Amino acid sequence: MLREGSIAIDRDLLDASGILPHEQVDVLNINTGGRFTTYAIEAARGSRAIAVNGAARLVQTGYKVIIVAYAQGDHSYLSASIGFICAARWAG
Repeated sequence: MLREGSIAIDRDLLDASGILPHEQVDVLNINTGGRFTTYAIEAARGSRAIAVNGAARLVQTGYKVIIVAYAQGDHSYLSASIGFICAARWAG
């Protein structure tokens, strides 16, 4: 389902990255230097989709982006946590 102002991400990539559907994310546009906050929604598994929807159309097809999710917790949780990078290179 298309949601205004969201970013749809292939379910396989959501699983690999640990991003949850409806989680707040920042999208960093490598091509323009722009940045915006939105939320992730699930695109079909295997679709290879990363698609910005509605009002959040601040990127164009073929632009390179970094999608950032954050965690909050107490010191013991954060000190035990390790950052995670999931790289995908899909021609669109």
